[in-house]
Amino acid sequence: MYIDMNRSNSQKTNPILDTRSLGEQVYQYLCNLIIEGRLNYGETLSIKGIAQELKVSPMPVREAIKRLELEGVVTIHPRSRCIIKVPTKKSIQDALEMRELLETHCIESIYRRVDSQDLERLTYILEQMRMIVNRGQGPEEIREYIRWDREFHTELCRLTRNEYLIKFYREISLHLNMNYIYNIAIPPDIATTLEHHTHIVKALSSHSPDSIGLMKIHLERSKKNVLEGPRFANFPESA
Repeated sequence: MYIDMNRSNSQKTNPILDTRSLGEQVYQYLCNLIIEGRLNYGETLSIKGIAQELKVSPMPVREAIKRLELEGVVTIHPRSRCIIKVPTKKSIQDALEMRELLETHCIESIYRRVDSQDLERLTYILEQMRMIVNRGQGPEEIREYIRWDREFHTELCRLTRNEYLIKFYREISLHLNMNYIYNIAIPPDIATTLEHHTHIVKALSSHSPDSIGLMKIHLERSKKNVLEGPRFANFPESA
């Protein structure tokens, strides 16, 4: 498998690699592709192919993939064949549980102190979501909506200004990304999801503790849709 450099939105305006170590850059690049759903669980990675696409030697690619292996994201097979791990029932349940704990904590941490400037990005995201919902719920709309949904939840984590929390949330997203959640869950009603998001932001804007309960309801519904989805029953119990 060769990585399509057009998969990453940032490539349109920024150089692929910067001044960090090449291994770190390749690692972050691959992480972004997985989190964004541009690399799929179960997909095979070619060290040679990645190196050619990024115009680097195989060494930093091996370094990046070894790091992903240590984090349980990929499995390395003989002849440098690397496969992105497919989540199991247990890993999905664990990730959803931790996502619920983490995002609820985010709301608890920020609802008293957020101001209008803090909420500008969330408000903009809601506007983008609303425009998509108004167009309908076709496959293209769902794909666009998922991208903004991921941005919404990531922004809530950023507002905590807690670097460890943000890092942990990113790690959870690496093992169970938003695209995959939508793909294995009961077909989504993005209008309802938008309504949940809107209520959360409205409660945050008035510094209401109701925002905590609204987030819990939202995440419980998301988890229920996954666990009752048609594909979940077919997953292996564990690795």
